[in-house]
Amino acid sequence: MLSKRTVLILGAGASAPYGFKTGRGQLDWARALGAEALAAHAAPFSRALVPQLNLTLRDTGERSIDAMLRADSPLLPLAKALMARDLLRAERVIVTPPSEKDSYWYRTLYAALPRHTLHAFRRAPLAIYTFNYDRSLDYFLWRALAVAFPQATATEVAEALDCIGPFHLHGQLGRLYTEAPGNDEVLEYGGSASPGDEFSDSDVQKAARQIKLISETYATDEFFVRAQNAISEADQVVFLGFGFHPDNLAKLRLRDCLRHEPQTFASACGLTQQHTNWLRTKFGVAANFGNEGWDVARFLAVTPQILD
Repeated sequence: MLSKRTVLILGAGASAPYGFKTGRGQLDWARALGAEALAAHAAPFSRALVPQLNLTLRDTGERSIDAMLRADSPLLPLAKALMARDLLRAERVIVTPPSEKDSYWYRTLYAALPRHTLHAFRRAPLAIYTFNYDRSLDYFLWRALAVAFPQATATEVAEALDCIGPFHLHGQLGRLYTEAPGNDEVLEYGGSASPGDEFSDSDVQKAARQIKLISETYATDEFFVRAQNAISEADQVVFLGFGFHPDNLAKLRLRDCLRHEPQTFASACGLTQQHTNWLRTKFGVAANFGNEGWDVARFLAVTPQILD
């Protein structure tokens, strides 16, 4: 059972086992779309800008769509619609996973949380901050609590989750339920269309309005400040599926927040030893890094002390 004050920082690799593309995977997917498919995915925004978006996707030196555009780019609405449509489709596909895969890790996390009462869950020493737009972990935790506490109201479940997160640093596709805190528009998991149907333009517009690209967020934003404060008070900080983009690291202000040296862990799937050494030197991430071949589930299995 989790006993240490813990902050989880989630990146795209944390959602990848559940069918969501990583930043690089989404960029590669978008580059492979033909002009007509790209226009359809970017709808309902201007088709006149699709050729420019196509060229930008092809020629960018960045490794993800959300890193390639400035905040004042006229392509922002199209890029967000493209990403939102892809993410909503992934949400819909995995509404009910047919089986538990070895790469799934949400239940591992849930098992480490106090659940004998909803009050105990609210007091779990955990704060989850995510750079992901998808709501897969939110949706999992909401359903798990609804099953565990069938007498609880939706408002009580929402209030319990507001104690631990996930808190979306770059926004999300929409609030899952009207009872969830915040002022964002509500968009049900996987969009509002019937199973098998394409999403409505309204769904895509609603989702696109609520996500922020890297160029649109700042270290002084509310959730980044909350994350910085949580990190500064934590006994341990755990990065899961995080790509360590320099801009995102800078917004977390780790050199300031980690001054009291909590234990720090990081899954490192795809990161070489040289890269992790560089992170330690450049950003002060003196973490216990996992093996570059371990996904999040494997990393947590090999380091069970994290959730103890």
